[in-house]
Amino acid sequence: MYFTIYFLIFILLAIFFYLENNTLTITKFQLTSGKIKEKINIVHISDLHGKSFGKNNDKLIEKIKNEKPDFILYTGDLTNGRAKGKTDYVGINLLSKLNKIIPVFYINGNHEFNGGERVEKLLTELSKNGVNVLQNKIEQIEINNSKVFILGLEEGLKQNTLPLLKKFETENSLKILLCHYPEFFKYYCKFDIDFMFSGHAHGGQFIFPFIGGLYAPGQGIFPKYYRGIHKKNNSTLIVSRGLGPSRFPQRLFNKPEIISLEITTK
Repeated sequence: MYFTIYFLIFILLAIFFYLENNTLTITKFQLTSGKIKEKINIVHISDLHGKSFGKNNDKLIEKIKNEKPDFILYTGDLTNGRAKGKTDYVGINLLSKLNKIIPVFYINGNHEFNGGERVEKLLTELSKNGVNVLQNKIEQIEINNSKVFILGLEEGLKQNTLPLLKKFETENSLKILLCHYPEFFKYYCKFDIDFMFSGHAHGGQFIFPFIGGLYAPGQGIFPKYYRGIHKKNNSTLIVSRGLGPSRFPQRLFNKPEIISLEITTK
């Protein structure tokens, strides 16, 4: 009798934990800008860590396509730096497939840097498949009759990025900054950035009611920037809860996230 009860509890918990890690959710935000002429739709994803949702990530790709984005932003940790190269292939395959139908803009995260020589191969393969790899680089695009400037920064705050940031803030069009680390927002918002997109925090790993995210690397216990939208000065930060697990394998009340952002004119 007791064995049956415990067994059922175990099965239910196993199903619950599986669904927490594997159920894709879409978080929709709407923001405004006076720098665009028509509506722009953006999908933001991050922190895949080599995970696959369905065969060849088909479930993930389908959900992203259904949002009809004008372009996709990917903010780091495509791979798992300490795992075998298979995680690199999964990430390359995902972004390459997406880029065939929707332009993808990519930056590295800390796990790419932990990958050693593998990162060079990863970046080469992404570029070969047309993915826009931004390593301390500004890309100018035109979307729906509006100019958009996208700056992708490499890992960490570095002095050599200061001239790039100063050049970036002089642009009069919509400015988007990609930085893996949301905790740097308090620094980058001083540079007249319109929108900053980040990942890295994994949604705090566990999200507790009335408390929020439990822990994020770089921010510690009960982090401030673990999900959602944050505003400071004239800048807005959008933080992705990410898609895959990292060193700690389980998410709790924090399902994998696709952010679908609509920017409308003021």
